[in-house]
Amino acid sequence: MKNIIGVLLFSLAIYSSLSAQTKQIVVLGHGEVFEAANQAEFSFIIQRDGRTLKTAFVEAQQYVNRIFIELLSIGLDSSGFQQSRVRVSDKSIAWLTTDKVEAVLRTRVVLNDINQLETVLGILGKYELSYLSDVQFNLRDNTELKERAYVAALNDAKRNAAAIAQSTGLVISEIFSIEETGEVQTSGSNLAYRYGRYGKVNDMLTPVEITPERIFQSKLLKVCFSLK
Repeated sequence: MKNIIGVLLFSLAIYSSLSAQTKQIVVLGHGEVFEAANQAEFSFIIQRDGRTLKTAFVEAQQYVNRIFIELLSIGLDSSGFQQSRVRVSDKSIAWLTTDKVEAVLRTRVVLNDINQLETVLGILGKYELSYLSDVQFNLRDNTELKERAYVAALNDAKRNAAAIAQSTGLVISEIFSIEETGEVQTSGSNLAYRYGRYGKVNDMLTPVEITPERIFQSKLLKVCFSLK
């Protein structure tokens, strides 16, 4: 038993000695890549009043259906429409001394063909919308963009480590460890529309910018290299 303990202690001493002699360097690597957006997303609201809950909701839904039919006629996929919110509330009309029920329908639209954006917004401009959001530009799948950002960050870390090592007369060797310390995905300014009076989208006004935004992906890595 004593012999086994002695061997283990001797092995531990050798390992500790080798670790102390191993030269290492830890650097940060930053990578940022971009790709043109291929998906657009926005939402709009239809609001209608009625004497009863049923009349308010039915009128609002019928108006939304008219918009859906026209959008489907230009080839939009129905799966891109999501009615995400239905709100009903009492609304007092003082000057009529009566109460009405207000139905609010919010619809989210996702366009996987970004070339249809201008046509779709042109169609919506013909309708009395209570609200039209800014357009958010996205990627249908950002997996490849993230992978490219990782590669760019690792290459940046290698360059940084090599430059520092060279100044001391050494060169980098193997990678001991990689730790991700930061990630950011951003796009440029969103597509914004201006509104006419009473919240109706003015079909004579044009968007500030219609070109698809670039989606940026940034990665920050902490990398430990051995030196020789």
